[in-house]
Amino acid sequence: MRRAVGAIRVSRMRDASTSPEVQEDKIKGWCQLHDAELAGIAVDKDVSGKGVSPWEREDLGKWMSRPQDFDVLVATKLDRVCRDAMEFFRLIVWAKENKIAVVFIMDGIDLSTPGGEMAAKILAVVAEWDWNRIRENTLDGQQKAISQGRFKGAIAPFGYRQVKETRDGITGTWLVPDENLVGIVREMVARVTAGRESVASIARDLNQRGIPVPADAHRIRMGRPSKGAQWRSSNIVRALRSRNLLGEYTTNDNSTLRDETGLPIAKAEPLVSRQEYSDLQKALDKISRKKEANRPSSSEYQGVIVCGGCGKPYYHLLSHGKGTYRCSSVDRGASCGNRSVRADVIREQLDSSFRTAFDGMPMLRRVVSPAEDHSEDIAALTEELDNLTGNLARVKPGSTAAEATLRLIESREESLQALRSLPERRERVEWLETGEDLTSVWDGLSDAERGLFLRDHEVKLYFRHPRGSDDVSMLVMWGRLDEMREALASRSA
Repeated sequence: MRRAVGAIRVSRMRDASTSPEVQEDKIKGWCQLHDAELAGIAVDKDVSGKGVSPWEREDLGKWMSRPQDFDVLVATKLDRVCRDAMEFFRLIVWAKENKIAVVFIMDGIDLSTPGGEMAAKILAVVAEWDWNRIRENTLDGQQKAISQGRFKGAIAPFGYRQVKETRDGITGTWLVPDENLVGIVREMVARVTAGRESVASIARDLNQRGIPVPADAHRIRMGRPSKGAQWRSSNIVRALRSRNLLGEYTTNDNSTLRDETGLPIAKAEPLVSRQEYSDLQKALDKISRKKEANRPSSSEYQGVIVCGGCGKPYYHLLSHGKGTYRCSSVDRGASCGNRSVRADVIREQLDSSFRTAFDGMPMLRRVVSPAEDHSEDIAALTEELDNLTGNLARVKPGSTAAEATLRLIESREESLQALRSLPERRERVEWLETGEDLTSVWDGLSDAERGLFLRDHEVKLYFRHPRGSDDVSMLVMWGRLDEMREALASRSA
């Protein structure tokens, strides 16, 4: 009795005829009809037939690597295995080399016969053409919607809701701020930017207040019951990192999608200003650095040590169970020739230098009052107005396009006037007394906390020890700790 493996693939968009259950029933029916033992079924969900070969699929790939364990590969249709003609021809060669029969039930094709192989080759080319046609039509539709500012997606970003309406003669789905969530978004932004509490404590507070996570907020809007998912640090950071807060269309890597003129493509009214978004990202970066430093596996002084030869950072590695730091130029194929240094040598040098430089010096806390600067928003609006004015000159006066452009120009001019009327203020730095001295604070820190302390104060240690030389030098630049010392000196002057 021949041993058969069934191949089931389900893409993200499907109808009932391609459901896993229907495919499995047909495969089992084929096995009963042809007296074959079903050795296993490989089910790959949310996988495209184009771009992911049978060998790379999570479930089917395991069977493809063990051809000795079965005799027949069975699928309902050819496109359930692949839609790429070249991948299909590779499948034919693989099947012949491993003496595997390949059967596509609904296509009536058996690759073990010459006629079946020829028909399958023709069908593979047609399948690839069909996939390309579908993809082009889909992308054309998405591109048109994006260029018009319409929303293309299943779930609105957190803080927004979908509305179906007609704007400037175009009917479609648009995003508008969700009046029930905008206040929550702005609260999260303000609390994280202030830096007075952890993201985890913010998550606990949101859960206690019953604030829904983005997916549950969407379910509630759709009239469906909430699943009761919880806020965590990870989904708060994900929501606050997204440029959706600026109302911009983004790519998969969160980069801004721009039109042919280079301007960001807007999909909605922004929930925060560019300055607020910039301050928020700085606060999140600081949280990320602190989290990294507190991990047991992280290096204490990575980010502090710099190569005195080439200026590249030193990174931490383990050698024979002992920690060392090495210039990153080694991994880039062009070593600068500066030698590695043991972690304990760096630790002792920094400790000794710190005590010498700051023994008995009071500890001050740096407090920054952020600047109020609207120049980025003003520049973006000014550029957009220039482009709109240029577009107006190219359309017929009195036409629908001209009227829509004039309305946009009027709206942008009002926004620009409002921005220019807002007060601007330079960043202000104050040094406040803490009642502690620096060496006492230093003594109370672990090695990992000392590394974070030095990075937060932008301290750099330049290490120089060329190969073939006995000359070793280490120079510490104290960064903001020098600013602290200058602040103290100005008070006593």
